[in-house]
Amino acid sequence: MGQTLGCAPVNPGCRRFINLPRSCVYGLWEAFNDIAEGFGLTMEEFQEIIKSALLVYLNVTEKVLNVDTDTVFKLFDDDEVRSVCGVRCVCVVLRWPADAYACMPAQELSFSV
Repeated sequence: MGQTLGCAPVNPGCRRFINLPRSCVYGLWEAFNDIAEGFGLTMEEFQEIIKSALLVYLNVTEKVLNVDTDTVFKLFDDDEVRSVCGVRCVCVVLRWPADAYACMPAQELSFSV
């Protein structure tokens, strides 16, 4: 088990979603409210939310965006039930600051239990 001093490392597939502008934040929240049914999201729903809110802004193909969206989804689906808390996913994506992945590797501390 490892702890990180200062900031958490970010999976490279997630970096595309860091420091989104205000218009994308509103777009994500709107897409979540339009697409999600209840609080649980499937991977397909999560992909649709991200695609409808961010595809034009990120200027990537749908295929590339789906790969990165799958990476983010799998981080939240740690128990592998293929459903995640939609509000949690959207809120975390909305809150990733630009310096979230700016930590130096030397700042990582390891602790043994």
